[in-house]
Amino acid sequence: MYDKQIEDSLKILKQAKISLAKGMTKQELRLAEMRFGIKFPSDYREFLSACLPLSDDFTNWRDVSDENVFFIKQKMFDWTIEGVLYTIEKLNGWLPAWGNKPNIQEWALALAKQNIKKHPLFMPICSHRFLSLSPMEAGNPVYSIHDGTDVICYGQDFWDYIKRDFADYEPRDTVDLKSIKEPIPQYNVFVYHSINNFFYQGKISYDEHGKYIL
Repeated sequence: MYDKQIEDSLKILKQAKISLAKGMTKQELRLAEMRFGIKFPSDYREFLSACLPLSDDFTNWRDVSDENVFFIKQKMFDWTIEGVLYTIEKLNGWLPAWGNKPNIQEWALALAKQNIKKHPLFMPICSHRFLSLSPMEAGNPVYSIHDGTDVICYGQDFWDYIKRDFADYEPRDTVDLKSIKEPIPQYNVFVYHSINNFFYQGKISYDEHGKYIL
């Protein structure tokens, strides 16, 4: 289904001198999902079946050691949670899948943390680049997330991200948020607001195309 996208992505990664290991087997993919507590979206799953990038801080899903599982789970939670909590506190964000939102804010934050640990909202694919996991389907966008609150959309989907981060062309623009599918409307509203100065407290701003406003 994704043969052309995989072919183009492999070509880009090879030209970028990224080390590529053989693709993961179905058994390895199932084991990784079990160990890391996630489900790979179909597009990313097919990519991993074709190859596993190992250099440039790509996530090594084949390494299911206790140490790596702890590290990746920590990234999925600790590196992204502050943005979600800010959404709840400042923008009344809440996902229907979490059930009814408690009236007491501390309880709401605790329930959100509990749900996110069980069902992460983001999957680390390379360094601080995260693939959205809600909904659990193909075509979700990729975000660059620093400290949970410094958020930039870096790809309309996984294939678009590979082109933008590794293809040798200029300019290396980020994505117009209005052009991408909304994986979590309330959370994406928050991401959009963050790009328009919620996170940057007047120091840095972005326009609706994700470009710097000086």
